[in-house]
Amino acid sequence: MSAVIENSSSAGSGINLKNLVKRSSRGGRSSLLYQQQIVEILSEVAGFISVPQIHYQVCKRGKKPSITTIYRNVRRLEEAGVLEYRRFQGQKGVFALAQVAAVRDHLISVDTGEVETLEGEAIERLKCEIAHAKGVSPESCHIEFYINPNLA
Repeated sequence: MSAVIENSSSAGSGINLKNLVKRSSRGGRSSLLYQQQIVEILSEVAGFISVPQIHYQVCKRGKKPSITTIYRNVRRLEEAGVLEYRRFQGQKGVFALAQVAAVRDHLISVDTGEVETLEGEAIERLKCEIAHAKGVSPESCHIEFYINPNLA
């Protein structure tokens, strides 16, 4: 699944960055620029990523903010409903764009903490089988597979 982000001048569907800025309007111009970069980074990743990873990606783009600045702006975007926070069992917290986080089936590496979104007919069939066996609705279920590549 990939998130669609568009510039304020682009046409089509997706998150308009001008509207994003309005939804998360606290902070000055530099905060808004960082927020825009954070959203762009998360749209490129199209999945979950930690704040230290976001900080690294912002620094690779030429800016050198403190990690505290990134945490503050990530929290503002979360409060505005643009990002969603998840903490998978035994792992550090990670963030994703809200529309990406709506997918609730994941493969989590216990070694690296990397989170991969699971999609497809096979996953949906598995959820339906489990839900049927437990007498619940498939929509109320989500799957989290924890893997340890070192044991393979």
